[in-house]
Amino acid sequence: MDGAFDASGVSRGMLVCAGCGARFDKVWGVPFLGNYGSSEILGLIEIAANIENRGRFGVTPAVVEQWERVLERYHAAADKTAFIRSEPAAQSPFLANRYGEWVEIAALTKDLDMRGWRVLDLGAGLGFDAHRLSLKGATVTALEFSPLLAEWGAANFPAIRWIGGLSDALPFRAGSFDAVFCNAALHHMRDIPAVFQEALRVLRPGGVLITTCDSFRSDAADELWEARIFDRDPAVLQGVNERVPRFTEFASTLERYREHLKIEVYTHTLFDAPTGKGKSTTLTCFTPWDFEHERAMLAARGGSLAFKIVLERPIDLSPRLQSDDMLAPADFAEMLHDQPTALAHLAALVPKPYVNLPFPGRDGAWSKFELLNGWRLAGARAGSRRAYKRGRWFLSRSPEQTSLSFEVRVPSQGRTLTILLDGKSTATIMGEAGRWVPVRIDLLSCNPGVTFAVEIRMEGGGDDIEAASFEVQNRRLETGQGASTDGTLLSRLTGRLVGWLAPSTSPLRLQP
Repeated sequence: MDGAFDASGVSRGMLVCAGCGARFDKVWGVPFLGNYGSSEILGLIEIAANIENRGRFGVTPAVVEQWERVLERYHAAADKTAFIRSEPAAQSPFLANRYGEWVEIAALTKDLDMRGWRVLDLGAGLGFDAHRLSLKGATVTALEFSPLLAEWGAANFPAIRWIGGLSDALPFRAGSFDAVFCNAALHHMRDIPAVFQEALRVLRPGGVLITTCDSFRSDAADELWEARIFDRDPAVLQGVNERVPRFTEFASTLERYREHLKIEVYTHTLFDAPTGKGKSTTLTCFTPWDFEHERAMLAARGGSLAFKIVLERPIDLSPRLQSDDMLAPADFAEMLHDQPTALAHLAALVPKPYVNLPFPGRDGAWSKFELLNGWRLAGARAGSRRAYKRGRWFLSRSPEQTSLSFEVRVPSQGRTLTILLDGKSTATIMGEAGRWVPVRIDLLSCNPGVTFAVEIRMEGGGDDIEAASFEVQNRRLETGQGASTDGTLLSRLTGRLVGWLAPSTSPLRLQP
């Protein structure tokens, strides 16, 4: 190995592929075998938004092992309510999710002796599931997209081999693993059929692929159906790239290679499940289904999925190669010094279709990009749009456009709004319930033609989706003479623009 070493923990080109000579980076102790593409921009923004959590995640082997003991005892308890009262750890709000995962993994691995197995954990996160697998005697490789999470995992779970990379282009030879696991991660990934194909490629004949805890929707449900769910989902509106994929996204690769596979499919939740009496119900227990005969029924419903797939006969599959190299992991890691720095750099990399998106858009307008940046679905109210806790735009200006103007309104008294330009605070607004306050941002520090990020943050409101949502209207880029670029009525009232920031125009106070 050779290459340039950076004392910050980033080693550029230090890893060299013996087959093709390609060079890869090592970031914070973890080799990253691949680069980030433009389609990963949403995930990169999500990582940047969580920089403040670096090194403070709290998941350790001791924590995982404590949870395993608690979940085993909870599962065995005849009176689960009494158990929760008597066990402080079980009173955590995470119990329900952890128990659901535990039930699925326990059921799908009960007949597997993994001692000495080579196991790959896809979307390994902080190492919770990878350590679970190592407790069963497996030698575990953990693949993780985020350098923040991979860094923590490598530091706290040193018995596990940590690799940075993408699950739809795995950096491993065919037949490298006895088992591949993916817990509650597929629905975060952009190309699920490709992930299944790559997982099957790296399995040895007789190996097993297990996926658990993935939400899915009916094939007939459109993108707006998904958007309406996320419009009230605090995690998504704060940047967590959740999805509710169609059933076919999970099943298409399995159908293509059906003759090579033994497929078991399960649901933990199934809405409108057939009862056999011409009626339907919601099933909330771990239930097996016949993939061959009941996949059409599953494709017409929604819920949560799990698979156990045995590779009975080898499949001749070529490795998928990355075709879109936008950003080297070492370059990304160096952006992650702080959130303003990261957002300013990432803004310049945002694909053009996401820059200068129309605002507020038509009734029901949305894109996943807008949702992940805080903007809720455009409603019937003409000219305005709400954001949950924070709303972010990615914009560019012409040489003539020197400022950005808009109006904001808070839901209740005493809320504070902070306006940030490329992550740096430019103004603070003290709001008064129900009153529109005008805002103007000087953009002369932003180079013409270069994308910049504007963010509006609101303090207060807790987690309630309505109480923590503010409203914005009349966004416009303006020339030095105050003329609007999009022709709205208020933007043409240049006399008012001059007076917007004067104290006499409103009891609302703008504090630069």
